[in-house]
Amino acid sequence: MRLCAKPSDTVADPKSFPAIEPRHLWQIIEERPGYSCKWVSITQRDFVQPNGSTGCFHQVELPHDGTVILAYQDSQVLLAREYRPAVGGIIWGLPGGRGDDNETPLQTAERELLEETGLKAGQLLPLTSFYPIGAVLKHEIRAFLALDVKKVGEIDQELRTRNNWSFGIKSLV
Repeated sequence: MRLCAKPSDTVADPKSFPAIEPRHLWQIIEERPGYSCKWVSITQRDFVQPNGSTGCFHQVELPHDGTVILAYQDSQVLLAREYRPAVGGIIWGLPGGRGDDNETPLQTAERELLEETGLKAGQLLPLTSFYPIGAVLKHEIRAFLALDVKKVGEIDQELRTRNNWSFGIKSLV
């Protein structure tokens, strides 16, 4: 991983980076499966770290890729407000969710945007993929930029979603 020494440093286009680079200096001593179901699995791994010390790490893995959509219109990005069981409350976030079996990331983005916002994008462009909490969570997120969005349906009330156009980000387009 390359860290910038000062703000003027430039880094290569993130799309050119592999999503996961091979582990070169970390040696697995032992791997123990923990809890597992169709939605999540937890594994404990003991490593010898590059400095020679040992450490225990837990990995949470979700079986399907996730998708987030930056719906951009009038210099603003759409945020969805909805109940999230993991945090036990209603929070703001980007529309998105897990892919279904045999669904491409683009199909997931289209479906999630419609379900959570009632919107359809005239253009849905792939931005990048990333691991949001790579130290613990093995779950790749695909990010898309939705342009020329139009209301074509109603919000899926089961998701208890409420939407609000919020904060301008003119540099996205």
